[in-house]
Amino acid sequence: MTTESAIESKRVLLTRPRGENAQLGKLLLACKAVPIELPLIEVEAVDINAGAETQDVLKLLSDNAKRRWLVFSSANAVRYFFEFVRERDVQIKAQIACVGERTAESVIKHGYPVDFVPNVWNARSLFHELPVEPGQTVIYPSPQRVSFDATDLLRSRGVELLQWVLYTTRGVNLTESQKRLVNDSLDAAVFNSASTIDSFFVHFGENRPLLESLCWICLGTSTSARLLQYGFQANVLPEKPQAAAIVAALNEYYAQ
Repeated sequence: MTTESAIESKRVLLTRPRGENAQLGKLLLACKAVPIELPLIEVEAVDINAGAETQDVLKLLSDNAKRRWLVFSSANAVRYFFEFVRERDVQIKAQIACVGERTAESVIKHGYPVDFVPNVWNARSLFHELPVEPGQTVIYPSPQRVSFDATDLLRSRGVELLQWVLYTTRGVNLTESQKRLVNDSLDAAVFNSASTIDSFFVHFGENRPLLESLCWICLGTSTSARLLQYGFQANVLPEKPQAAAIVAALNEYYAQ
């Protein structure tokens, strides 16, 4: 069996928020798999007031005399950050670090260069490898729930972390017809966050035959760690969270 045909006819659940599954879906179709798009979480901005904390962050971002890093751990963080600062005509003077290529591409589209991307694309590696120096400040636009708390790590290096919460994720309600898409027949599922794992178990945690037969594809160590808390282990851990890497890893798994 060739690598291309290894996932033929396999039904693969895509759980990212709507609009974020297109590239992976196309590659799965090219390999004759059957992608099933069923977003399990929603992403939305939180209310950000114009209080002292926000004003301090905006001042730091635009101050030429200060040495600081602006760190993005997701494309959603980039989206909500630039929506906010563009409305206030803030010019970014900080060095920029991104968790991976997809996030970096999002920053570049806004007209800013990216100074650092870690070798391993996850939040833990991002903060561990970040080339900060004592006395610098790291500004971190983030979700309400982060996969890795870098406060102590950066403090031990003499660096201040300013976490700036811009958005949140929450599980979605599914219709009975949507649930049947999963309950009737499913071979594999792709999870990119702990939140998607949580939402999946809310809706399908009682379907033991499904849980025990599923090929679990987890993007990132925090995602696989959350799955382990439910008593299951990831079958596929792609080296990078790119669509091509996911499909290649899934092909390899089924070709064995």
